[in-house]
Amino acid sequence: MKTLWRVLLAGLIVAIPMAYAQMSHAAESLTFSDGTKIIIEGTRAYITGEDGTKTPVPDGNHELSNGDVITTESGEIIAGLNH
Repeated sequence: MKTLWRVLLAGLIVAIPMAYAQMSHAAESLTFSDGTKIIIEGTRAYITGEDGTKTPVPDGNHELSNGDVITTESGEIIAGLNH
């Protein structure tokens, strides 16, 4: 019985970090209150152009269309969105 629990626990130790890594890299599309489309990839935020180009969001506080505010520095979200 102990061996079964060890195998199950070992599987969870491997599976949980892999699932978290996949979730943290999933892209999320959002919109600033002014209509600018952005994409969030992990902790990075990019403005998306009509041609699909990604430009890091400028430094500062940015209001989203839902009223939430994110703060970015060098394209990195440093506050907001559950940070």
